[in-house]
Amino acid sequence: MEILVVDDDAVVLKSCTRILQVSHKDWNITTVSSVKEAYQSLSRTEFSVLIVDIMMPEENGYMLIEKAKSWDPKVLILAMSGYPTAEIIKKSKESGAEDFIPKPFNPDELTEAVEKLIQGGGNEEV
Repeated sequence: MEILVVDDDAVVLKSCTRILQVSHKDWNITTVSSVKEAYQSLSRTEFSVLIVDIMMPEENGYMLIEKAKSWDPKVLILAMSGYPTAEIIKKSKESGAEDFIPKPFNPDELTEAVEKLIQGGGNEEV
């Protein structure tokens, strides 16, 4: 399982990597700190799951979600933000994200959200 985590916060990238690798040793986690770097990674590797921060400098996560879905409609996307307003959650879903997780999250919340995506269920409540 190839997973790409995109966030401009190095602490979040490190935490996501540690959490996901501990819970599933067979998952390969790639991290990048910008949408531009994400585009480069997506051009080289076929990812099963993207975990995308919405609020980033330069290009935001919505643009990345839309482009990733246009390149590979099967890719599963978990959007995340430290500003989980109804508008941000709705726009994340409209951009193509299957689910949304508010930051900060604990290890179990992240692991469960990714497992749920892989098993085929987004968050119907949102």
